[in-house]
Amino acid sequence: MTKEQVFKARLNQIWENGGTLFGKLIIAIPVGVIVLLVMWGVMKIIQTKCSPNSKAVEIITERKGWILGLGFYIAILIQMGVVSRTPGSISEMVWIPFQTPGGDYLVVLYSLANLVIFIPFGVLVPKVFHRVNAVWKMALVTLMTSVLIEIVQFMLACGYSEVEDVIMNVAGGVIGYLIMREVVKKISKKQM
Repeated sequence: MTKEQVFKARLNQIWENGGTLFGKLIIAIPVGVIVLLVMWGVMKIIQTKCSPNSKAVEIITERKGWILGLGFYIAILIQMGVVSRTPGSISEMVWIPFQTPGGDYLVVLYSLANLVIFIPFGVLVPKVFHRVNAVWKMALVTLMTSVLIEIVQFMLACGYSEVEDVIMNVAGGVIGYLIMREVVKKISKKQM
């Protein structure tokens, strides 16, 4: 094979894998909308049934958009990371990071995908859970969430459980947190 043919073959493989990720996202969006609607209904019931001065009503009123956004995001994350995969198809633990089968170009593609998909997590979690107010707390919450996803994938045998995924997920969560923190600082400065 010539260098040009190898390059075209690799580019085609990246395109196909990227298309698969995009296809999973398109399928996951309606699931997220359904979860969003159910959560909105539950929040309405809580606001109706609870005392207007209760802590639950206060939190829902103050953070409603962020709570709904996090629920939508988590529904999409679970759909893409677990539900969309065939149980019993792959059950392998990969302890050495950045050794994805398929070559370096797939390592880069999947690493970037795992990083980018957790950026919203780093933005949404601190807005819903105000105690997640430091980089180390965000890293810890993201680490626990990512490890949980990898354990579920391993137990259901629906994907490679990789250390690389956890590393990139934590990086994405922290990046999202840092972006959110900088945006909040800039907004605060403009309001002064």
